[in-house]
Amino acid sequence: VKPEDMIISDSDGIMSNINDEMKATADYAINAAKKRFKQELDFSEQSISKLENILGQIYWGFSNQPKVAGEDGVILNTATIWGSYLGEYMRLKWGGTWILKGSNRLVSINNIEFSPTNLVYQIITSHPEYSVKNYLIETEKKIFSSAINPQESQSLSENINQPKKKIFSKQS
Repeated sequence: VKPEDMIISDSDGIMSNINDEMKATADYAINAAKKRFKQELDFSEQSISKLENILGQIYWGFSNQPKVAGEDGVILNTATIWGSYLGEYMRLKWGGTWILKGSNRLVSINNIEFSPTNLVYQIITSHPEYSVKNYLIETEKKIFSSAINPQESQSLSENINQPKKKIFSKQS
């Protein structure tokens, strides 16, 4: 990871660290979970079931509304909020760091890049059957197989699959 990939500018031109930004966004998700969904998120394994429940509610909220202009921005912001929580959970569990690739915010663990925001986007827009728990199980398998055999990790497929579904990870 190049240092310039980790530093971003906000609208005032103030430089900030992507890890700090995503941690703050995850904290926002924790507060939103409590206020809007009456769920306590605390980065525990039990909170993953709560996150799945919240994402299901968000999916149904979006799917029951008529499509309106500008909604893509709202959906993307929503995916970023909840994806930041999932990414912070992953970082706390396995280490790693947030990186910025273009406009994509990815979690890099053992030089493998994961996009929890993209997974959340898929869940809340079109694939409510995708499982955060399965994503984490497959992520853990990929991390440990890369640690055991680093050469093999270079040839791992670009995506870990749920049954006929993509996990959205990239080898770096």
